Amino acid sequence: MTHCKRAQAIEDVGHDYGLLLFNGESALPTPKSRSFELPGDHLQYAPDRPADMKHVKLVITLDFDQETITGTAYTTFSALYEEVRTVSFDAIELQIEKISLENGSELVYTTTGKKLIVTLDRIHHHGEVFTIAVQYHAKPRIGLHFMKPIPEDPTRPVQAWTFGQPRYHSYWFPCHDAPNDRATTEIIATVPSQFLTVSNGNLIEVVDNGVTKTHHWRHDIPHAVYLVSLVVGDFAVIQDNYKGKPVTYYVRKDREEDAPFYMGKTPEMMRFFSQFTGVEYPYDTYAQTVVEIFTGAMEHTTCTTHSFALLMDKKASLDLDLVPVVAHELAHQWFGDLVPSLINELPFQAQQYPKGGRPQ
Repeated sequence: MTHCKRAQAIEDVGHDYGLLLFNGESALPTPKSRSFELPGDHLQYAPDRPADMKHVKLVITLDFDQETITGTAYTTFSALYEEVRTVSFDAIELQIEKISLENGSELVYTTTGKKLIVTLDRIHHHGEVFTIAVQYHAKPRIGLHFMKPIPEDPTRPVQAWTFGQPRYHSYWFPCHDAPNDRATTEIIATVPSQFLTVSNGNLIEVVDNGVTKTHHWRHDIPHAVYLVSLVVGDFAVIQDNYKGKPVTYYVRKDREEDAPFYMGKTPEMMRFFSQFTGVEYPYDTYAQTVVEIFTGAMEHTTCTTHSFALLMDKKASLDLDLVPVVAHELAHQWFGDLVPSLINELPFQAQQYPKGGRPQ
C-alpha cells in the first residue's frame, strides 16, 4: 500500500482543508466547527434553585364557558442557600392577585414577561421550610386547553386537558418550570358536576357541591413539574388491573368498545417492563385517557394522555398497529418519570430509551 499512488490526496475541499489518503501522513487538521444557532439565540442554562421545591398544591376552579382558571398555587420550599431572600417562579400571562406565606403574611412581588419574583418576609436560612401561596387567574393559550363543539365538528365533546413538555405549565400556574427540580404534587380541582377528572397519583375524594364537584388528587413520589397532568371530561371508564393495581382507560362514550383494541394489552406490558427492568411498576395506579385535538401521546406520571387519532376501531386495527405507542408511553413510567435525573435533562434523552436506545 505504501507504493500505491491512487487517491493520494484530495485537495481544496474547503477552508484549505486537504484530505490525505494512504500516504502515511500523521493527523489531519481539525476542521473548523460550524455554528447552528439562529439569529437572536442565546445559551440556555438550568435555572438557579436557591430553595428546593418540596410540594406543589393547586386549588383551582375551571370555567369552561370562559375557558379560564382561577385559584391558588401553594409551593413548599426548603432553603438551599445559606441565605434566601427571594424566590422566583416561571409565570407567563398569569394575572397575579395576591401572594402570601401560608400563615397569611402578605409578600411583595414583581413580575417580568416570564418571571414572578417574590420577596420573602425575612431571610430564610439553609434547611428552613416555607410555603408560598399565589392567588391568580388566567386564560391560558397553551399548557391548559379547553375543547368544545365547533360548527366543523359539532359532536366534539367538552373537555379540558394539560400538556407541559417541555415548559408550558407556567402558562396556567406559577411554578419552577424546568426538570432540574422535583416535588410531590396535589391538585384540588372544581369542575362541572357531570365531568370526571384524571390526574397524577390517587384520587383522595370527590366533594359534591351541586352544580360542581371538587376532585382531590395527590401524588406522593417527587416528579418534575412538566409531568403534572389534569384531564377533565365526560368519559366512558374501562377498568382493568395489574397485580391488583387499578389500570383504567378513559375514552369518549361513543368509542368505549374501541378502547381494548388500543390499550387492552397494558397489563401485559406492565408485567414485561417490570420483569425487564427488575423494578416493579412503581406507582399505585395507571390511567390512560384519549382526548380530542391532542397530538401524539404524553407520559405524565401515573397517567398517560393519548390523541383521539390513535384510537382505532376493530376494522382499522387490522391494518394499522398503533399499540406500540402505548408501550412507549408506559416505558416512560420507569425511564423519564421515575428516574428523570438520569435521562430527562434533555428531551431527546428522555425519548431515547423507550424507542430502543440506551440511557446515557
